[in-house]
Amino acid sequence: MAKHKDLRDMKSPTGKDIESFLAHEGWELESQNGSHRKWTYRNGAEVIVAGHGNQPISKGTWCAMRRAILAAMGMAIIALLTIIPYLYI
Repeated sequence: MAKHKDLRDMKSPTGKDIESFLAHEGWELESQNGSHRKWTYRNGAEVIVAGHGNQPISKGTWCAMRRAILAAMGMAIIALLTIIPYLYI
C-alpha cells in the first residue's frame, strides 16, 4: 500500500502560480497595492494574493488563500486536488 505524502510537507506555490490559476478560472484582477493584488470572482468574492514573484508563499498564507478560493468557487478540497495539482497542494 502506497503511503500518501503529508500535505504539510508539500511545497507552497508561488504568487505567479496562484495568479495564473485564478486567471484561468475566470477571476479578474481588480486592483494592486505594492505586491498585494486583489482578484475578484464572478460572484463578487475577493482574494488578496500577496505574491513576490517566484518566491513560495508561506504555508499559513497559502492555507488562508486556498480556503478563500475554495469558498468563493464553491469547491471541495478533493476537487481542488484533482483540478490543479500543479499548485503543489
